[in-house]
Amino acid sequence: MDTFEFCRTKYMLATGFALCLFSFYITSLKSALLSWVLSITILIFVVDMLLINRALDGFCKQYQRTNLDAELTSYLKSKLKFPLLYRLLKNEMFVVFYGFFARHFSPPLKQPANTVSYAKSANAKDVFWLVFIAQIPTLPFIHFILDKEGNAFAAWTVSALTLWSVIYYRAQVQAVKWSPIKVSDSHLHFRYGLSCSADIPLANIKSVSRLNSVERYDSFSHYVSPIGSNENTLLEFDSKVTFYSAYGLLKRRKKAVISVDDPQKLIELIEKAS
Repeated sequence: MDTFEFCRTKYMLATGFALCLFSFYITSLKSALLSWVLSITILIFVVDMLLINRALDGFCKQYQRTNLDAELTSYLKSKLKFPLLYRLLKNEMFVVFYGFFARHFSPPLKQPANTVSYAKSANAKDVFWLVFIAQIPTLPFIHFILDKEGNAFAAWTVSALTLWSVIYYRAQVQAVKWSPIKVSDSHLHFRYGLSCSADIPLANIKSVSRLNSVERYDSFSHYVSPIGSNENTLLEFDSKVTFYSAYGLLKRRKKAVISVDDPQKLIELIEKAS
């Protein structure tokens, strides 16, 4: 991992945030609120120095280059200690980590043979740029209009949620790379970055095959892999399987259409393990 690049990313983010707030209030002639802006900025730097720096430094020292996602999960659980606190903060911490810092970590020393990547078929980069272009150029105007209407709280709420959605999809780009689909002796571990997951018992898989281009499917009867491509694998189950999405959402389906970079490899892994 490049330490210089890693630190530069953090300080560029913090400095950019501070300058944006400062510029907004100055140009909006709201200098009376400048003290609040400075206070928030100072607080961010203090939290960064006392908490984020220490946490990232500790994780860097423990990182073994085997499985970034699994190692990060284990590290956060050990640091947060309380299971409820981990469940409450996991999504947000993973989004921040994958959105800004994961790209500075070295890849695993060896890619496991029982995994299939989903980095190309997921089209995660395309989704990120679609969200970015659709939301960021219009955000200043929406914020300004809401603020001028006298609803500063709504203006900042909309801005915060919009920026968070962009960061989330940026995190997806990295998370998809670091979270391949894995076939163990007993389960098919499906992952789509940070947004979807399912641990499917191999004994529950009735059939697995390459999806024919003329076959029809829909999201009501099938679990459809997010975005995906034409490289699809069709799985049928003996009983309904639960697919978990971010923030507690879930779907239960007896069939699934999953996109991977190498469908034939996934079929062979499942058949061999079964």
